[in-house]
Amino acid sequence: MGTVSVDVTPISPVLGGIVRGVDLSKPIDENTASALRDAWHRHGVLFFRDQVMTDDQQLAAATVFGSPEEFRFSPPVRDDLPLVHIIHEEGARRGAGVAIWHSDATWMEKPPIGTMLRAIRLPSDGGDTCFSHAGAAYDEMSAPLRALAGRLTAVHEGGPHLARSAGMVGVEMPERPISHPVVRTHTATGRRCLFVNRLFTSRINELAEEEGRAVLGLFCDQLRAPDFQIRWKWRLGDVVLWDNRCLQHYAVQDYGSPRTMHRVTLAGEPVS
Repeated sequence: MGTVSVDVTPISPVLGGIVRGVDLSKPIDENTASALRDAWHRHGVLFFRDQVMTDDQQLAAATVFGSPEEFRFSPPVRDDLPLVHIIHEEGARRGAGVAIWHSDATWMEKPPIGTMLRAIRLPSDGGDTCFSHAGAAYDEMSAPLRALAGRLTAVHEGGPHLARSAGMVGVEMPERPISHPVVRTHTATGRRCLFVNRLFTSRINELAEEEGRAVLGLFCDQLRAPDFQIRWKWRLGDVVLWDNRCLQHYAVQDYGSPRTMHRVTLAGEPVS
């Protein structure tokens, strides 16, 4: 099998790359797989246009980047394919958890390292997804603030948004909150990244409640700067792979017709 050329066009100097010349529906040789992983680590999120593939092929493509795992808070596309999940909305839900900057499932002891999302059905307009680079946000903080962040840990828990998902699929909520460092080190790149979010992070362990609320808000607001962000307009055939270790995302709730995505979650690792 010959090596496929990997052509990646950066979207911004901070994050995002559009990949051309790779058909994810076909087996990927190891040289190409290595080049794709390098591009993923470099850009944080990769966008593949015009992909025609089945759910089984999406699952196979995701294994290039990690080990897919079952996510029991979303229904599977098929009973015999529990590692591919359906994300479906009849229309935008104001106040939905996806419309808050977050990294996926940080309430887990080992949060997913990545997420692969494939567009199945899209609204006629709207429904974009925004991404923000938590490493760039950390780098731009002042040295004293970075030093403070590096000494703190924070509590992560599912909260009401996860409870809603759990109720819809009939599973129990996680038994206890999890604490992670406020700043994590990306295991592949060594880059330091903020690892708190308003959706799942509830408090700072080392600070009094009022102090912790203010400091947590400051850290979360840092990721909202446009300097660290891109916005992706979906088309049918798009496959997007993002790195949950260094990115946060925000699904814009501005559409009025159905939106369906199929998702593969990549198994996580300890946060340190």
